[in-house]
Amino acid sequence: MRGPALQALCRELGDKHMVQALHHAHEAQKQMRLAEEHLQKVEAVRKYERRAIELREHIELFAFAVDGRLQQLRTKGGPQVDAELLRAEVERRNEARDIPPTATEAHP
Repeated sequence: MRGPALQALCRELGDKHMVQALHHAHEAQKQMRLAEEHLQKVEAVRKYERRAIELREHIELFAFAVDGRLQQLRTKGGPQVDAELLRAEVERRNEARDIPPTATEAHP
């Protein structure tokens, strides 16, 4: 016998305390389900936050590496770095990481 049916039986028998106890138990179960749903959302947000931190670290490392490579290219080619050299460098790095080129890289 489930909650509502048990409550109806207790009402018929006139057991007010049991009806109240069953009502409180039912409400506690609803609150527990809501708390579990909330916890799942919080855990999902934390997972996304951790992933964002990881991505930020990768981007910073990539930017640092690109900056170093640009400095090397500038010393070799003077103050003006040819756009083709930069594009070739980006393509080389993408191939090294098996990253498909972006739309702007694929169609200059």
